[in-house]
Amino acid sequence: MVFGIVQGSIYADLRERCARGLIEMGFDGYAIGGVSVGEPRELILRGIDDSVGHLPTDRPRYLMGVGSMQHMVEAVSRGVDMFDCVIPTRLARHGTAFTRTGKYPVKASLYSQDVRPVEEGCDCYTCRTFSRAYVRHLMNVNEILGVRLLTIHNLHRYREFELEMRAAIEEGRFGRYKDEFLKQYPRIGSIRWRSFWTILAMGPASGGNQQQQSPLYMFGWLGIMLLIFYFLLIRPSRPVSGSGANYWRISKATTGSFFAAASSASLRTSRQDLYHQDRRQCEDRG
Repeated sequence: MVFGIVQGSIYADLRERCARGLIEMGFDGYAIGGVSVGEPRELILRGIDDSVGHLPTDRPRYLMGVGSMQHMVEAVSRGVDMFDCVIPTRLARHGTAFTRTGKYPVKASLYSQDVRPVEEGCDCYTCRTFSRAYVRHLMNVNEILGVRLLTIHNLHRYREFELEMRAAIEEGRFGRYKDEFLKQYPRIGSIRWRSFWTILAMGPASGGNQQQQSPLYMFGWLGIMLLIFYFLLIRPSRPVSGSGANYWRISKATTGSFFAAASSASLRTSRQDLYHQDRRQCEDRG
């Protein structure tokens, strides 16, 4: 099959003009390009909307380079039929597993003793045969089998996701399926932080499963974060006298330099300058 590719960046008139020109030429199918090059979600969806409405419904419509599940379900609701992307395999090589409710880093120490499968309820070869802890071990010692097992799981998850969408379309409930899926799946912008908050707010036994979230862990980690915030940012800013003054001044300077992305050399220089300054003041008073 030969596909004509609709281009036009973020300009609706250019995409319409390109689509009409390709239809006049005649192709087996039509692809939507230029919508997965780092732009935000809103522009991706706008590019799809500006293109798909001008393409014939009796030919396959293919969205190039888009592979996140959130984008896929949005695109299908707009009339897209086909996708291609490296996300499930590329992220598998870096130790990321996809599940029904999001993704998480299998390589994290949180899963070092986790005997459950990569995703509970999954019937792929990896989940039927191996535990998270074993897959994590393989990944962390750079054993190629770990990459293969995680790739098998991620591809299986994507295949199941596509079958679920197809079944929802055939049964006339795709709109409801889409709403339910987007509610349980993290937003595009929050994916990176979701694993971080999962580790903070959930116990090791939860493994990122929201149904097993523990309030004890959530409040415990919140208390630890507040203590760290207090000792690093709030207490150093309070005036301190006596023998501890120099320590807190150094701590405050170090913290400020850290958040300003200063180099370790500048931090050492800052400490030394403060030390010599305080020493000269003590000698002058003595």
